[in-house]
Amino acid sequence: MDIAFDRITNPILEPHPHLAVRDPVIAYDAGVFHIYFSVVERGEERFRWFVYTMRSSDLVDWSEPAPLADSPLNFSSPGDIIRVDGKWVMPVQSYVTVAGERYGTEDSRLHYMTSPDLDVWSDPVPLNPGGANVNWTDSKRQIDPCFVQHDGRYWCFYKTSGCLGLLVSDDFRTWQEASPDRPVFAQSDTPDNVTVENPSVVRDGGEFVLFFTACRPNRSVGVARSRDLLNWRDVHYLDIADLRGFQMALPPAWPPTCAMCAGNT
Repeated sequence: MDIAFDRITNPILEPHPHLAVRDPVIAYDAGVFHIYFSVVERGEERFRWFVYTMRSSDLVDWSEPAPLADSPLNFSSPGDIIRVDGKWVMPVQSYVTVAGERYGTEDSRLHYMTSPDLDVWSDPVPLNPGGANVNWTDSKRQIDPCFVQHDGRYWCFYKTSGCLGLLVSDDFRTWQEASPDRPVFAQSDTPDNVTVENPSVVRDGGEFVLFFTACRPNRSVGVARSRDLLNWRDVHYLDIADLRGFQMALPPAWPPTCAMCAGNT
């Protein structure tokens, strides 16, 4: 299809001045773009998170935002979307918060939702209820999921303790740690030894390209390459235009810095 890129302006997505949005993922099917994203609002006692969706045929005009998941578990951070057994599957996180705290607790976990048509979605299903089970961190917390299909298996990247871990499954029901003794991508893998989050992996010929958020001043988008999903090379940051003049709608008292991705957040 032909896209009039000259009609697309920044911000691409600004559904409502009172909605703080982040973590977008997009899927295209039958002439329609479906975008899914996190929405965060500041409640009286704690922050609440939601998964919302919008639709477009041209990436310019969008439908009204509609919630997909509304739960005390704070489902959010939709990852990529893949096909499993004839259905669309989208990973999300539960971001459990308590009164007085901004960040998800150790009970934050990976989930997934399924859909026959990208419009109607199931309730989130736990992917790995026990959380991280690795030797490189004591944390059980798992957030920021991203699926990859490779070598006849299913893989799921996640973040914990400022690093990226990786789960693997042969049947999409039983999952195990693919790298129990070291992160597949750690602070030491970045050019300036910063924590990372929000992995997104795409295939490029016989290789995979990892995009990630580097939690450094003003943040950066990082890129790395791999042939096996476990070992990454050619790590660098993208040169992106300075957008600090753009004012995004944020809930009151929401931190404007990278505090949210420091350490184990």
